[in-house]
Amino acid sequence: MQAHREAARRYGATWQKPKRRTTIVVRCDGREPLGLGKAIGMMMTERGMAAPAAGGSVLANFDTILTAVVP
Repeated sequence: MQAHREAARRYGATWQKPKRRTTIVVRCDGREPLGLGKAIGMMMTERGMAAPAAGGSVLANFDTILTAVVP
C-alpha cells in the first residue's frame, strides 16, 4: 500500500477529501425529500392528530424521578 501511495505522489496525484452534497435534490414532480421528523409532523397534521404535550419533560420532573430512584 505504501508503494502505491509513493508511486501516486511521484505522478502528481493528491488525495482530496470528498465533498459533501449541499444541494437539495428536487424530483421531477416538484417534491423534495423531507427529514423524518418533518414527514411525521406533516402526516399528523394531515390526519388531525396532536402530539401529547401534557406529559412535561424529564427536567421538569427531575426531583420526582430522583426521589424514586434514590431512597
